[in-house]
Amino acid sequence: MKEDRVLKIYGFLHLWLFTVGILLVLLDVGGLLDRESAGKLLFLFLPLLVFREVSVRGKKIWSYLGVAVLFGCAFWFLGRNRGESMCLLLGICFFIFLFFYERVSGNREGFFRPSYGCIAAFVLEYVFCLVCGSEKVSGIFLILTGCYWLLALWGKNRERFLKYCEDYENLYRFPRQRIAYGNRLMLIFLTGLTVGCMFFLPFLGIDRCVWAVLNLLRRILAMLLSGSREAEAPERLFPEDMGFQPMMLEPAQKASPLLEAIWKILERICTVAVAAAAIAGCCAFLYWIYKKYNNQTAENGDILEKLDKSGKEKRESLKLQNRFRRSFFSGWSPNSRIRKYYRQKICRNGKPAETNTPWEMEEQAGMTAGKDREEFHKLYEQARYGNVPCTQEDARRMKGLERVDFL
Repeated sequence: MKEDRVLKIYGFLHLWLFTVGILLVLLDVGGLLDRESAGKLLFLFLPLLVFREVSVRGKKIWSYLGVAVLFGCAFWFLGRNRGESMCLLLGICFFIFLFFYERVSGNREGFFRPSYGCIAAFVLEYVFCLVCGSEKVSGIFLILTGCYWLLALWGKNRERFLKYCEDYENLYRFPRQRIAYGNRLMLIFLTGLTVGCMFFLPFLGIDRCVWAVLNLLRRILAMLLSGSREAEAPERLFPEDMGFQPMMLEPAQKASPLLEAIWKILERICTVAVAAAAIAGCCAFLYWIYKKYNNQTAENGDILEKLDKSGKEKRESLKLQNRFRRSFFSGWSPNSRIRKYYRQKICRNGKPAETNTPWEMEEQAGMTAGKDREEFHKLYEQARYGNVPCTQEDARRMKGLERVDFL
């Protein structure tokens, strides 16, 4: 969904007014505020536009850093002295970190919409200027507060109007034009009322009302925090009690040179380790920022996020995997011994084919049918295919049958 152009303009005005208000206070506190320095604050609108577009449309972080360095140097040399240059550079740094955070976090509209909460910042700045005795600057902040109130009113009204039209756009004969016309009339009325209040408030003595409220708060706090506390007399030690005081310890002896050398070595190792950890942390943080910034781009109002390339897929091999490894003591079990005796008996007359069954291998080995052969065959099948393990007695019996001649 594409961004509304009117809301976009409101967002630029919101950030510009908010930043200018803070810088005006700093310039006034530093005694650097005049017409020329105040006029230079108008140029902050240009980097605001550029930073916004580069952070939204740029695909790599290098373009953003290049623009940041360019505007930082330009506004540093724009100031007449170091204090004014620092104030202008502070505004540029605020834009840099603000739009960078919005790009990294993915919340593109978090700080780009006027809100009623920011009016409190202008009110506090107005009160601060009154307390400092700056009547001209306080009048400027009174005007800025009214302008920002109108901006927040227009912005919220525009957002709700677009949201309402989006929800009910599919209704049959939706009266969009009539709703927009009524909305404009209401905005004109509220704007006129606000401008009238801004014009008459200075003549109504609003500054005196603010001073009265501040004095009342100061008196209340003074009443709550004031109180007479008698200082306690320090406890005196009588001369007869001085004898019971512990004796002062003599100065400690110097540590041995070996301990001092070990301590210096440990101190240097810890210093190097802390410095290396700090450098590694900074590098990891910068690399994370680089990847996070480059992973998100905007196209037609949509945020496109690049996914990391997946590694090589693990392919299953057709080779048989040895799930159970043969241990050193596995050949001493009764089952293994029985199978060993069976193999020795069968292989005496030649190695049989692997595809033959046990009965066919016994026939190929020339073993005649009988009671001993059946027992021999039964013990092997129990050791090879049975679920119950064989005993030591079965292994000894198989050893005896292996020596029997079945011919």
